[in-house]
Amino acid sequence: AEGEAVRVLAHLDSPSYRPYQVLQLVVELTVQPGYHVYSTPIPDGYVALTIEVEPIEGLIAGDASWPEPHPFRVQGLDDDFWVLEGVVRGGVPVSLTKADAGDQVIKATVRFQACSDTLCLRPATVHVELPVRLAEAVA
Repeated sequence: AEGEAVRVLAHLDSPSYRPYQVLQLVVELTVQPGYHVYSTPIPDGYVALTIEVEPIEGLIAGDASWPEPHPFRVQGLDDDFWVLEGVVRGGVPVSLTKADAGDQVIKATVRFQACSDTLCLRPATVHVELPVRLAEAVA
């Protein structure tokens, strides 16, 4: 998905899975120069970068990991911000635990807010659907 200041790409690190195998749901944001996205902690009223994996039976999703943000101040505001810029790559470990689950679609929602030094864009939500097939059993 491509928005006003951010492009979002998402993929799994493998097109197939075996039960209990840990896959990485990778999300990469390309933030235009002059803009940033917020990380945590964040003051009320702003939206931090998050990934939420939709629950399905037998799916275990871990915590999202992102690069280390850096501090950012806005002239005239007393709030402290933590931001990410440029190419931001993060991910969530996921595992499908049901041996008879067959092919699946892992759905996730990415939320963020992009801002410049003087302008904040509306918060954005990107929904992704990532198909993954059950690997053939090895004899």
